[in-house]
Amino acid sequence: LAYGLGVPWALILLTLPPRWRRRLDDCGLAVATVPRFWLSVMLILVFHSILGWLPASHVTGAGVSASAGGLLAHLVLPAFALALPSSFLVARTTLASIERVSSSLHVKRARASGASGASLLVPHVLRTAAAPTLALAGLDLPVLASGALVVETIFAWPGMGRVAAESVLAEDYPVALASCLLAAIAVVLGRLTSEALARRLDPRLRDDAP
Repeated sequence: LAYGLGVPWALILLTLPPRWRRRLDDCGLAVATVPRFWLSVMLILVFHSILGWLPASHVTGAGVSASAGGLLAHLVLPAFALALPSSFLVARTTLASIERVSSSLHVKRARASGASGASLLVPHVLRTAAAPTLALAGLDLPVLASGALVVETIFAWPGMGRVAAESVLAEDYPVALASCLLAAIAVVLGRLTSEALARRLDPRLRDDAP
């Protein structure tokens, strides 16, 4: 969700005048630095308490619908509480990478040969610019794990973050250590996967590159 929101937002910023681009980028940076527990409380206040559109918490319990629609309705607020801060960091990284790649030699050559629009943006710019964004995915995993611990506790979501928090409070050390081990494994695998994808997209990162 963070990348599905962040990358299109970076492309939208790319079409705006530089002054508006800087202003919206600064606003996005402010949202990205908001603590997730505060953002979770604000989302509950606006979309549950004031507007009454979405449920606040307790996806399981008496009177809660077990249908797919009921589960998705409970998932919206915690998912956005986790994704929104990361999405603006993704947009900022993608935008900076696109601006850097757009001034590179191979893009100038493609533009001189007549490429423009999507034929220039997708194969020549976005493919190379995606490498830093993919590298960010590996670094986002520990932030996601720590953020899920807080967000799942606030929304009473039955996930690994809440299990880890409850195990620490209950002094259940085997479960707490297992949660830390799984988070560490996810970080390592995410980092290796992001580097492999980045090397595949950007030939300059390969070991056999000149």
